Order: sequence, then C-alpha cells, then structure tokens
Amino acid sequence: MKKSKRDPAIKRDSTVRKKLTDTQRKILRLISVVVFIIITMIPVIFWVLNNPSISLLIPEGGAQWIRLSEPFDPAPKEDSYQITLFRKQFTVNKTPEEVVLVVRAMKAAAIYLDDVELKGLHDPLDLDLWKEPMRVYLPRELTTGQHDLRLIVINRSGHAAVLAYCKALGITTDTSWDAVAINNEGKGNGMWSAASAVNEPAAVWQSHTPSPVWISISAKLTVFLIIFILVYVLTIVNDHQKPAFLARISFNASHLRFLLLSAWTILACNNIFKLSANLGLDIDGHMQYIRYIADNMSLPYASDGWEMFQAPFFYMLSAIVYKACSGFVTNIPMEQILRILPMFFGALQIELGYRTMKLVFPNRNNLQIIGTWICGTMPMNIYMSQFVSNEPLAGLLSAIVLFLCIKEFIVPARTPIRSATILGLFLGLALLTKAHAILLIPIVIIRYLMMFSSKINLRESLYKSFLAMTVVAFLVAGWYYIRNWIQFGKPFVGNWDNYFVNWWQDPGYRTIESFTRFGQAFICPFCSGVQSFWDSIYGTMWMDGIMSSKTIYRYLPPWNYDFMIAGAWLAAPVALAIIIGVLKSSSEINRQVHDIARVSLALYFMALIYIFLSLPNYSAASSRYTLGLLPFYGIFAVLGLQPFLANKWLRGQSTDG
Repeated sequence: MKKSKRDPAIKRDSTVRKKLTDTQRKILRLISVVVFIIITMIPVIFWVLNNPSISLLIPEGGAQWIRLSEPFDPAPKEDSYQITLFRKQFTVNKTPEEVVLVVRAMKAAAIYLDDVELKGLHDPLDLDLWKEPMRVYLPRELTTGQHDLRLIVINRSGHAAVLAYCKALGITTDTSWDAVAINNEGKGNGMWSAASAVNEPAAVWQSHTPSPVWISISAKLTVFLIIFILVYVLTIVNDHQKPAFLARISFNASHLRFLLLSAWTILACNNIFKLSANLGLDIDGHMQYIRYIADNMSLPYASDGWEMFQAPFFYMLSAIVYKACSGFVTNIPMEQILRILPMFFGALQIELGYRTMKLVFPNRNNLQIIGTWICGTMPMNIYMSQFVSNEPLAGLLSAIVLFLCIKEFIVPARTPIRSATILGLFLGLALLTKAHAILLIPIVIIRYLMMFSSKINLRESLYKSFLAMTVVAFLVAGWYYIRNWIQFGKPFVGNWDNYFVNWWQDPGYRTIESFTRFGQAFICPFCSGVQSFWDSIYGTMWMDGIMSSKTIYRYLPPWNYDFMIAGAWLAAPVALAIIIGVLKSSSEINRQVHDIARVSLALYFMALIYIFLSLPNYSAASSRYTLGLLPFYGIFAVLGLQPFLANKWLRGQSTDG
C-alpha cells in the first residue's frame, strides 16, 4: 500500500503557526518580565523616597539642591555636625496675597527672613524627619523692596544641603545663592562663596590621582601597537596555511590555563615581599581580626573592632597560618606572609574560569580560550589578591556555588543527594566568609525551581536534595548568624551600624545623575565613583579605581600605572561584549545556564545599587563585590565577542581586545 505524503502547503502552514506561537511566547515572556519589574519597583521607589537613611536628592519645584562649594576629599571624615548658612537676597515689586516657602533640608534647617526667625531648629534635633518638606507662610506684611532670606542647615556625617522654592516670589535654590560654613556657635568659618549644585560633577584633585588615561596611553603607545600587530598577524595567519613548525604546535584552553597560572605564580612570588606590608583595603582591621583569633582562640563580636563584623571563615584560616608561622618567622611582617592565602584563592579563580568554559562551551576551543583568558586576566581579581582580605575567598566560594548551580543543567548528577550536599557545603562556607553571599540563596532557589519545572518525574528526588542542601548550608554557617542575632538582635551586622566608629566620605549623598552619568572612568578612573555608579563599577573592575583605599598620592600602591590606567580604554571592547552577552540570545549556550547567569548578575547589581544608596561614599559601589561572578563575566564576554569570530579580519581585533 502506498504511503500518503503530507501536503507541503499544510506542512508550511504548520511551521508558520509554530513560529508565530514561539514569537507570541517570547512577547508574552517579555511583557511578563516588564510587568514584574514595574510591580516590584513601585514599592522599592516608594521606600527609597521615604527612607531617611537613603540620601537621594531629587530636584523639585524648579529648584536645585545646593551645598557649600568644597573640593573633593577622599579621606574618611569623623562623625560631626556640618553646619552651613545659605543666603539669598531678592526684591519684591508687588506684595502677593499669600506667600508659601517650601524648604527641604538635609537634614534640619532654621529659616530667617530679614533677621526674623520664621522657623527654628528643634531641640533635640530629629534628623530622621528630613524627608518631610517644611512649608512656611511668609508674613502678609511683606513689603516691596529688597529682602534677605537665610537658611541655617545642619547635617551629621555628611554635607549640609538644602532645596527651597517660592513660586509667588520666584525664589529657587541654585548657584546664585551664597553659602558659608559656620561653627556650633554660629560664627562663620570662612568667606561667603557661591553655592554649588549637588549634581555638578565633582572635581577630583589631580594630586590624589595618577595621570589621566590619554597620558598613560601615549606613554605606552609603542608597546601597545607592537602587541596589537603581533596578535593580529598571528590570528590572521592561523586562518591560512601555517608554517611547518607552527603546524606541529597545538594550543588549547588547557595550555592557556597553565600559562596563566604560571604567570600568576611568578607575579605572586615577585609581589609577596615587595609590596608594602600596610598595603590593602582596611588592612589594619583585617590583621586585628586575625590576631584576635590567634591570641584568644575565640571569635570576636562585631563591636570589638573595625572589621570584626565580617563573617569569620577567612580569618580562621589566616589565624591558623599566623599561629603556625609566628613562632619562627620574626623578620618578615605577617601581613606579607598571609598574602599567600588570597593569592592562592585568586589562582583558583583562573582554574574555575577554565573549567566553566569547558563546561559551557564543549568542543569549542576558540570560545574556551577567550573565556579562560578573560577570567584569568580580570584586573579586579589580580589587584584584590595582592593583599590580606576576605574578598578573594568570598569570590572563589561564591563562584564555586554558581558553577555547581549551572553544572546540573549540562551534566546531570548521578547521585543528586551527594551533589546537593556539596552545593550546601560551599554555600555554607561562602556565607561563613562574607555576608553578601546571602545573594546566592535566591539564585540557588531559582535554580531548583527551574529544575522542578523541567524534571517533573524527578520532583521527589529534587525535594530531598533541596532539603539536604539546606540542612548542610545551615549547619555550616547558621550558627554564626544565630550568634549575631542573640548578641545584636539581628543576623547581619556591618561597620555602618556604628558599633565601633562612625565616619563618612565624600560625596555624602546621591543624585539622579549618579545613575545617568558615565564617562569619568575613561578620563581619570581613580575615585570616579564620586561621579556616578557606573563609573565606580567600571573603574574598579578594570583597574584599582580606589587605589587600594590610599588617599595620599605618595602612599599609593606601586602598580605599573601607565599599563593599568590604559586599561580604561583597552577594556572597553570587552566590557561592551559582556553587555551584549547579557542581552543577546545564543544557540552556543544552554538557555537555563544563560538565565541563571543573567539572574545572578541582576541580583548582584541590585545589591550594589542598594549599597550605593545606603552608603553614599565614593568607594561604596565596587566591582570587587562581584568577584563571584567572574566565570559568568567570561561567559557573557564570549557570547558578546562570538559574532566577531566569524570574520577573520575582525577576529584579530577581538583577540587583541
């Protein structure tokens, strides 16, 4: 009997319907995501606008927030009251019937008109009410002629700033106002000067920073051109008939991994004793924590020292090394000996980056090489591993957790309980190293939800593995956060809780331009966080943008600044590739892996924005907090550079980048 063939027209129509259905699903998914974001952001925006601990200054009524004009100073400042007197002289040509002056002050204000007090300061000051506007009705007998309006503004641990407007009189705060600092006795500490708008880009003192980017580029231009031409030519030659001696040489990602680890070892051996013992972010606080454990054989509380709010795992490991070496090493500072640990953890990030590329891009040697190179040469991993800090270990453990999360979608575990136990162990260790590892918890939960939806027949096994993972993670880290809860009434404690010392740094507030402005990192990347969130992220990802917390030029870390600063421009193609890799869809990667990576990036950056708003200093938003995303940065960069690899002429350029 002759088999009937399906009508080609019907087949094409079915294909079209299927494609339309897929398109509709994508549109529906996009709409769902947008609606979810809007619904989620409404309470977040409401919270930001009304929370007195968030110093976000937004223009209103045609007026600008203004402050005393002072140069940027990166040094930490002691907790004290900042008092500024603002004045504006104005002329009334016709007396209006009703005059209302609206004043918003950060964070308290007294209002005077022609030396008559209209509103005084409360005693004691309640600085938590500063987001409520003050409405003052000016006297009905306001006469025609010239008048003098003065505002005394007080803030604690931050610049005093004010916004005021009166529509009836045409008064708005702007740079035409005068300002002067005054002391607690009401006496001026200087001369009157024009007020500064808070959204004006701050001028970073050149004495605080090395050379601008273009000077560093020009200083090493010859070296960069030689490297660019060499790599470009080798890449192009690779597409043609190779010479006999090159044809016998095979090069893969594993070889690159060993080259990078060898270079890392050489760098570590060179730097471990050459770099100053006092180099590093909060090095004194870290060493105080380590010595406390080594000397007392117990853990401190957050109120016992500057860095003692940190989770203890890194300091416990360091205390073991400290105790083992302190007996016979007497002529070498322990700060230098203990650098072995972060340098080792940074090296393991290279190995993990390689293994991630092998997992995500199997049988694609070119993609594995690019991803391994990016993970192995990421500047933030290099400079953060040169001194004693818990960041390299926290980043490594977080990266391992994320690696285990995506591995299940590519290579399913033969024994789910064992796999879940390992995941719980590393999740617990990450939480025991740094509190921001709490961001991993929703990522792990999302991972399990994705597995529940795709493996319906294995749900019972997944429930058991999830329970096992949770129990192990809690046993490893839960005790520490319960200890905090008992002692301080909350599980998470930071140095911003003022248990040890209160301090602040410029700028002391945020503006809308803090999120819409970008570019300072390409001009002078150091301390560029005072300009915007994005400049801070870029400047700390591709170089040591906060100069290892050193605020005096002669004490800056001895990096090779011309090469490092040039990275501000040279890293731009890779940074753009990462953005493209986040946004684009690709058949080269498992969709669930891509989704996990995107969700992880989104959660980490939402946390960074929260820190940026809550701690309004120039160094708050740092890419070092995303060291755990290093393998994902490699994945995104590979996906973003992939289109260029199809063209042999562009391939050389992308390899150079």
